[in-house]
Amino acid sequence: MLQDSGLTSGKPDPAFVLVSQKNLRLGGECETQDAWRYLSTLLVRNPLGLRRHVQRIYLLIDSDNPELLFGALVDLNLVLKDKGLDLRTTLLERAKVHLGDDQYQYLYQHLDKGLSKEQVLPVTAGSLYDRALVGLQDIVGRAKQEIDNGELDALTEAASLLEYGQLDEARRLLENALLETPEDGMIEAELLAIYRATRNKEAFEQMRKRLQDNGLTLSPEWEQL
Repeated sequence: MLQDSGLTSGKPDPAFVLVSQKNLRLGGECETQDAWRYLSTLLVRNPLGLRRHVQRIYLLIDSDNPELLFGALVDLNLVLKDKGLDLRTTLLERAKVHLGDDQYQYLYQHLDKGLSKEQVLPVTAGSLYDRALVGLQDIVGRAKQEIDNGELDALTEAASLLEYGQLDEARRLLENALLETPEDGMIEAELLAIYRATRNKEAFEQMRKRLQDNGLTLSPEWEQL
């Protein structure tokens, strides 16, 4: 059953908390790692989202995560290149105490001209756009190609809807996707997160019945919710 007690346990999904967040410092409403992943997902789709870049950098300053913080600063410098010198300088100075000396000096030396993908960039696990980063080469280009070709998967499309506050549309999309691929645990988890956030008991019960009517065995999360 969808019980109230299950809806308020733990910190909320950042897709619901941060979707309309205007503050540059997020304030701990969500788990730091979850918020970082969510902001990174948005920046893969929209590299020029400066507010999201700044939010991600402050998130990592406040959580004192030097490895990811350096990567986030690299990303901002890659996007802005030689533009936004005041912003890049201010953020670097505020991040200074959380960075290694070599990390700070590298970014400081490139403030005037910014960074370019044509340069040999330092490999860092926190960067989205550094083409030297193993496993993330051309991630932005692939995401853009998927969007241009209309090849968005259900999770990516739902994330886009959630970004603009279209919760009902995202829920219906994921419900249909789960009926088509009931073995997809990621779709199921995202759909359950929407039910928790919206407290939509009617939609939850209807979907549970549809799954059962199709002869599907529900995962324990449906009973726990």
